[in-house]
Amino acid sequence: MPEILGSFCLVLHSHLPWVLGHGIWPHGTSWVNEAAAETYIPLLQELYKLIDDDYHPKLTIGLTPVLCEMLRHPSFINGFLDYLDEKVGAALHDFDDFTKNKYEEGRIRLTKWWEEFFERTRDDFLHRFNRDIIGAFKKLQDMDLIDIITCGATHGYCPLLSKDTSIDAQFKTAVDNYKHHFGRVPTGVWLPECGYRPGYRWKNP
Repeated sequence: MPEILGSFCLVLHSHLPWVLGHGIWPHGTSWVNEAAAETYIPLLQELYKLIDDDYHPKLTIGLTPVLCEMLRHPSFINGFLDYLDEKVGAALHDFDDFTKNKYEEGRIRLTKWWEEFFERTRDDFLHRFNRDIIGAFKKLQDMDLIDIITCGATHGYCPLLSKDTSIDAQFKTAVDNYKHHFGRVPTGVWLPECGYRPGYRWKNP
């Protein structure tokens, strides 16, 4: 029997600051809309595809409290659908423009690729995931197919939080938020920016 040298754990971490109500671009809703369309939903699509093919994903993903709250906020859900419609419309416009002006074939095909991508994203968001990205991840965890961990409540950088009560509040709030969204206590946590306070005596900067 071959010697076991160690273990490998695939851990994905996801976080965005609160951007709802802060305009559209570059640090407003376009940020979370783009992340949902081009990261979170494609990841869910691939995970569910693996499961359909009888594979166990075997990964851990960190979803921060701020991100969970945003992705379940009504203004995100409604705005995200508008964003997807806008992207489909832009792809259709580019197709007509590129075809009319005789652009190279590769660029014309690319417009169709993006049209199909955003239409598929919208369809899965509406019908497969029931407008609930967090709920789609929760379902996978409830099936024991992935592990979801939490993070500091506001993604605060712990070494710069001078009071222990502030650090305690970050993680107590995170646990409460996790129980609200996932119906259980988290089994792990991602330290914001992987930052921790040294074990030796030190002075807060």
